[in-house]
Amino acid sequence: MSHRFMRAARIIVTIPLSLLLGYPMTVHGRQVEPEQRVTWPLPALTGADELRLTGYQPTTTLRFMLPPNWQQVTAGALTVAYHVSPATLGAPAYRRERLAEPGPTLTIRLNGQAPISSTLVAEMGTQPFSLPIEQLQPGPNEITLSVFLPLKDDPQCLVADHPDRWFELEPGTQLALMLVPSSDPPKLTQYPWHFAPLGDQAPSPITFVVPDEPSDAELQALSSVAASLAGAASTQSDWQVLPESGFDPARLAGPAVLVGDANRNRHVAMVAPTGASADGWLHLSRPEWANGYPVLSVGGPNAQAVSDAAAALLNPTVVGEAAGPTVFVADPAAINPVQLGEVVTLAQLGYGQEMVKGTGLESITYTFERPLAWGARNGRFELRLSHSRELSWSPAPLAVYLNNQRVASVLFDAPEQSSSIVDIPLPAGLLQAGRNTLRLDFTLSVPEGRCGVDTLEGFWASVDPQSRLELPRGGWSGYIDLQHTPFQFVSDVDLADLGIVLPAKGTLRDLANALELVRVLDQAPSVAAPRLIRPESAEQNVRQLHLIVLGEVARQPVLHELNPYLRAPFDLATGTLIETNGIHVPVAQPNAAVVQTLRSPWASNRGILVATGDTERSAAAALELLTEPETWAGVTGNVAVASVTSDGLAGQIVAQRVANIDAVPGLRSVDRVLRRFLGNNSKWAALGVPAFAMLLVALGSVLGLRWDRRRRAHQAGGH
Repeated sequence: MSHRFMRAARIIVTIPLSLLLGYPMTVHGRQVEPEQRVTWPLPALTGADELRLTGYQPTTTLRFMLPPNWQQVTAGALTVAYHVSPATLGAPAYRRERLAEPGPTLTIRLNGQAPISSTLVAEMGTQPFSLPIEQLQPGPNEITLSVFLPLKDDPQCLVADHPDRWFELEPGTQLALMLVPSSDPPKLTQYPWHFAPLGDQAPSPITFVVPDEPSDAELQALSSVAASLAGAASTQSDWQVLPESGFDPARLAGPAVLVGDANRNRHVAMVAPTGASADGWLHLSRPEWANGYPVLSVGGPNAQAVSDAAAALLNPTVVGEAAGPTVFVADPAAINPVQLGEVVTLAQLGYGQEMVKGTGLESITYTFERPLAWGARNGRFELRLSHSRELSWSPAPLAVYLNNQRVASVLFDAPEQSSSIVDIPLPAGLLQAGRNTLRLDFTLSVPEGRCGVDTLEGFWASVDPQSRLELPRGGWSGYIDLQHTPFQFVSDVDLADLGIVLPAKGTLRDLANALELVRVLDQAPSVAAPRLIRPESAEQNVRQLHLIVLGEVARQPVLHELNPYLRAPFDLATGTLIETNGIHVPVAQPNAAVVQTLRSPWASNRGILVATGDTERSAAAALELLTEPETWAGVTGNVAVASVTSDGLAGQIVAQRVANIDAVPGLRSVDRVLRRFLGNNSKWAALGVPAFAMLLVALGSVLGLRWDRRRRAHQAGGH
């Protein structure tokens, strides 16, 4: 299992003309075609237009999603467009069984079922395969492709990794299925696969419909629903947020999510399941007005019941055991995130037995999260590894990478051994707060003369889920680097204690911006969702959370409270940055996007991330920086300022690291007092801390000199 980052589409706020109209009594939507031919371009599933495989018998697995609301009516047609090394054509087929024809052989398996093989006779061309209808399944599917590459110049197979052993999948490779809309009622056990895009068609937008003035509990429900969708293939889709009074079903062009108290969202009431009473509910349906698209209703008789029902979407037990399209949630169903210990197995992280097959490069990627307040110390990875006996154990067939930095090369045991335990160091300097990745790159090869092993599984390596990570906890300095933005907060424990603070008098656009951020934060499966908080309804306990503060200075009261503690404070009258603490603002103000981090002044072991600006346009650009994590590659510091381009996007980023005064005993209190009494606009507030530090040094020097003189005088008197 691996989690690949996929760039999130922008969330759209749409208020249609129907805002002024009533709910239509008769809806004439689009006609659903009785049968559609849908294609999946396979190389594109890897993020590239083509795919090159090398080695004696390379293998790769390509994964695709079939939404459960569609079903296959004929056998699948897989067309493989290929280019193979001419040195393999007509080469002796020195395999002991089965295919006796000379030349390269291509083998296909759908979902691990019986293989289908064909010998390639041309250097370039297309090879068709018919995939049995019973092998396809609703939801995730995978196609395993293996190529046997004999070589004319090496009839005895003495060089398994010869450079002339290669095979390329060309852009024309695709899977085609004839599909019809399923007549079966949707099942919650298959959520959120219903919301995945279909083949290479443009992803349909997902529409969220909320009450015109959502309550705090309904905002939390919306965050939970967004988090449950974020880890699915629906991350490619645009998300539209509409008010209850502005939703026109006649214009629905994709799946819909209806959220809210049934007394305040009439669309929720219209699809309420039979038997709904005092409990919240989750109900998946395809009503007639939805044009064939799935509709998820998250409702209840009051806002708290709605919030409890939405939390159940993050509980794999509740959704996984649903018997049909409806679940009633009598009690809060959210899972309290379990604080993982300093030693955790891959199984505890949700991974099973992982295997690579065939020769050539194959990778297994694991992700794990470390809470923000865990200071890094040197760790280790106890890798429990098994492999086929036919593999060569030299050169090193395994390289281990921590956060894209190589930390170890692993030699397999001699061929007579097939399992081992390997200790791999994890340097503290490479561990980071929030999300971490551990990648195992296998380059499998076979010993001389052993190329004739005639099974698809002949060459393999496997990682046991009881392999474990040891991550000792260190002290936290309070420093939060921007280079990991916004993934500092993505551990389940931190997400459950994270609040996203909306601007005062928030609009639908503000809400959409917050959902965009939830989508990025929860792109890996999680049992927690951040809270969406309005400043005007924020309670005191909000100060005990991690916070991400959004919105321009003029509309964000929380920024006014934080201003004395910011390393780069604002002139609250104009909203512009004050060049203090040695910070230079290299971009023109006004209209500068600002992102900065700090340790919470209100709670220990809590962090705050601020994305703001002096105008609505610059604040939007700052948010854009948070929702596109690739922007921060190579950027370090805790204060960043970006220019805003003419189209409203963030331009060049200039980041600076400001010394963390909080980590120095005594100076934090002095800094707070000076800023509170002198104000952030005063240069004396910025000079006060270094002046106080210099005073302490001078006082220490004077006391040291006096002590030394007394010591010398005492020694002289003794003589």
